[in-house]
Amino acid sequence: MRPSVYNPICNDGAGTVIRLHWSSWAATASGRGEFYTRRCTPDCSLGTITLYPVDVSAWRVRDDHFTRFEYRFTNRVPAGYTRAWVLSFYGGRWHGRTV
Repeated sequence: MRPSVYNPICNDGAGTVIRLHWSSWAATASGRGEFYTRRCTPDCSLGTITLYPVDVSAWRVRDDHFTRFEYRFTNRVPAGYTRAWVLSFYGGRWHGRTV
């Protein structure tokens, strides 16, 4: 199944890729979506939501799951983030690094 939401950074939903549209889906996958951020100032219920265009790639299938993901901002980059990020699954957990 092709995911329509991909959470590359945090589990609280404050940094999530949404509205994914996949252009290829095989041993590697490529898609485009929007990176959703919520600024929790003064608090999350009143915070501002901002969307940033992002390209997403997935590869290295192990046990029927992709174990490598990259996202790359195509225009503006949210404060505190880098233009591109790779997440790798090994040792039972996800590890992130900038590229």
